[in-house]
Amino acid sequence: MSMIHFGRQVQGRAVQRGQPISLPPFTYARPRPTGRLAITGADSMENCPPGTVLGLSLPTWTGSPTLSYLWTLDNVPVGTAATYTAPASGGTIRCRQTAKFASGLANTVTSEPVYVNLLASYQPPLGASWIKINCVESDQTTFARETSSASSAFYIVQNVSTGLVLGQSYVLTGSVRNVSAPTAAGGAYLLALENSSIEVGRTPSIPPGGSSFIVDGFEFSLTTTAQVQIRVMSGAQAAGQVFEVQYVQLRRKPT
Repeated sequence: MSMIHFGRQVQGRAVQRGQPISLPPFTYARPRPTGRLAITGADSMENCPPGTVLGLSLPTWTGSPTLSYLWTLDNVPVGTAATYTAPASGGTIRCRQTAKFASGLANTVTSEPVYVNLLASYQPPLGASWIKINCVESDQTTFARETSSASSAFYIVQNVSTGLVLGQSYVLTGSVRNVSAPTAAGGAYLLALENSSIEVGRTPSIPPGGSSFIVDGFEFSLTTTAQVQIRVMSGAQAAGQVFEVQYVQLRRKPT
């Protein structure tokens, strides 16, 4: 059985009146759709809460191919329906659509990934309004405020225990900016603590001055307790020490 090589030229031969003749080369063209396959239902690619029912925005194929779907979680197949529910354990979700034609030709397209955000209590979509935090005792914000010393202040984004696994690697990232005056004393950063007490990682300190930073984040794993506390923290507790948070994301790193 001959194999079809898409995109390659093939030299054909035929017989005419008992004599072989050469045919002009031709190319097998892989069928391509109009539009892209995209996962729908999440706030954004970076922010899909656990339990979200995800759907698909479908491309358009010429002809009437038979369509099939394959959802993957961290590159492992997990479903073949037109929808998929984001799991509590987190992960990176993609979907593949395969179109098979009566001619025997076929093609597969793959969506961009969607990341399950394990921070269920704080999941604004990317591009949402910034939440301002004034690092003084009387400030009231979206986050629960705790003070570890007179020289610093931290705010609990969320205590996470559901879906976490010992030994599994996770990635914490977010969008934070320090809008304090350039002469302010302290920086701002994201922080993760295992069992609310053992620091497992923090972002570099974001200096004052008002610039916007998309925090690259950091990777960590849990070794003692499957519980982590995510904080946004200031290095100074004083009037005029102000920083803003747009989104925070905790996702499982694919194995």
